[in-house]
Amino acid sequence: MLASEYPPCPQILNIFTDASFPGSNTSRRGPPSTRSKPAGVAPWPVLKPQDWHYRDYQLIACRNCDEAELVAIVAGLENAILPSRFLPELERVSIFPDSQAAIHKLISAENFLGDPLVRRAVDASAALDGIAIRTLVRWCPGHAGIGGNERADLISKEVRNYALKNTSSGATEGDDEVRGLG
Repeated sequence: MLASEYPPCPQILNIFTDASFPGSNTSRRGPPSTRSKPAGVAPWPVLKPQDWHYRDYQLIACRNCDEAELVAIVAGLENAILPSRFLPELERVSIFPDSQAAIHKLISAENFLGDPLVRRAVDASAALDGIAIRTLVRWCPGHAGIGGNERADLISKEVRNYALKNTSSGATEGDDEVRGLG
């Protein structure tokens, strides 16, 4: 059954995630994202059929699209913690990424616990489990007309075009930092 066939309900929170990387989205080589060419990620939760809420993030110094996709999943898991406190009947959070590589890395989490992103995904899932909410990460085919994935894809591409505002830290082009999740 496709992810989009499940209607939103108080017991299940579906979050679609996607990432957009400068250049080719399938590029696993090449330069990391920069201030002028950031990667973008978007976790997009479906709370009501007509009411979509989302956050989006620009990533600086992101190494490749696989890393950006993993950041998107982590953002989805971490962003699920807050609404879980306001949805007492919530029983399950389902994350729907279109990246099989990121899912495979999480499946092998015990081999990657030194990776801060994997550790954050495990910690967020454990936090949800601690309040009796089951977490599922299920692959969703990209560019297949699934509404949630299409919207997350669009948002992750749009956020790359937002101008980064000057920060009090004085960050400049080339600074190795990840904005939005840190």
